[in-house]
Amino acid sequence: MTTELQTAITGALLIGVLSILANVIRQAMWNHNDFRLARNESRLSFLKTQICDLYSPLLGYLHESAAYCDTLRQVIEQLRVAGGREQNIELKVEAIRDRFDREHFEPLRLKITELLLSRRHLIVEDRFPEYLERLISQATQWEASRTVLRELGQRYAAGEVCSGEWPREVITEVERTLLDLRMEYRQHLRTAGKLR
Repeated sequence: MTTELQTAITGALLIGVLSILANVIRQAMWNHNDFRLARNESRLSFLKTQICDLYSPLLGYLHESAAYCDTLRQVIEQLRVAGGREQNIELKVEAIRDRFDREHFEPLRLKITELLLSRRHLIVEDRFPEYLERLISQATQWEASRTVLRELGQRYAAGEVCSGEWPREVITEVERTLLDLRMEYRQHLRTAGKLR
């Protein structure tokens, strides 16, 4: 075999090996890109579920509860101002609180608790956040004490309805979390080329 023939065969083999290597590298890059796109789509789906199935409904319930608290406070204040020194004004106030609690707050507490317990796996934090633990704890304690007092034939103190600032505190935390989730969702949409 001549030197020219050996050089031609070596050159052909080298071109073949380089061609195979280029195809392997190109396939690996496509596979990596497909994996990256699939991972991004999976994250998009999970973020959407977190937003739509937990944090948005929770924020809606909390805003509704806060609106009822504000309305209740205004109604009671107006009633006390208009009633002056009327003896039965506190009985009317207590009746209004009872009605708000029964018709608005109790159903909302149950919805919030059910939502948090059934969608616990969607919570952003690694551990169940303290503000949500306090929310569930308050709802559970309120419901338990009301049940016990009812069974004993005693009235529960509806004056505790809307006490403190719990809805505002929790609303702030949920709004922050929801904003972060939406920003991350938009970023993944941009990465997927679905948003500019």
